[in-house]
Amino acid sequence: MTISYLQLFEPVVLTTSDQILYTVPLTPTTNLLRGGRIRFSNSNGSAVQISAYSVPASATPESPGNVFAPNISVPSNGFIDVDVPLLGPGDSIQAVAGLSNAITVSAINGALFS
Repeated sequence: MTISYLQLFEPVVLTTSDQILYTVPLTPTTNLLRGGRIRFSNSNGSAVQISAYSVPASATPESPGNVFAPNISVPSNGFIDVDVPLLGPGDSIQAVAGLSNAITVSAINGALFS
């Protein structure tokens, strides 16, 4: 078994449209993202809602069962940390904010196991 520690993605400023943050590589086919953790930081003067999704390959974020952080309110000038479920090859982390340009999402932790 190989374990690869990596930065999952550069910080991303969210908009009001679903955004792909990270996709697990398809090869090797044994890839699993484990221990993923992301931070949502709010630079706005009021609370902003976010939703985050673990999206299987070829699926859409809003499909039943894909949301792992549903409509969470990030406090004004604050942050929340969210654990990412186990993801397999081709699966992705996606997120959306209730207000554009207020939320920055950053990868805190995660490793690829294969």
